[in-house]
Amino acid sequence: MTDKATTTVVGGLLRAIRKQRALTQEQFALEAGVASSYISRIEEGHREPSRDTIGLFCRVLGLDAADQNRLYVAAGYVPPGCWVVLDEYLIKADEAMTVTVGG
Repeated sequence: MTDKATTTVVGGLLRAIRKQRALTQEQFALEAGVASSYISRIEEGHREPSRDTIGLFCRVLGLDAADQNRLYVAAGYVPPGCWVVLDEYLIKADEAMTVTVGG
């Protein structure tokens, strides 16, 4: 579970992006298939959107990769695709340790 500060940050960022796209809460909610009250509660910092919901919002808003990453991180989630990079790093680190220690 995220803390109140994270919830407030993601809500403010979502509101800014929505307004930048000239969408009302009602229009955005309709396109996303959620209640406008849910959008309102997220933007006000009273609700925490799930990782899947953040993905839905990214698609509905047509966000580029940088803005998607910003929204995921603001919500306290690792952006999609970052695990692959982390896995590769960990594999390389493990190989380096094997060579160094076992070498």
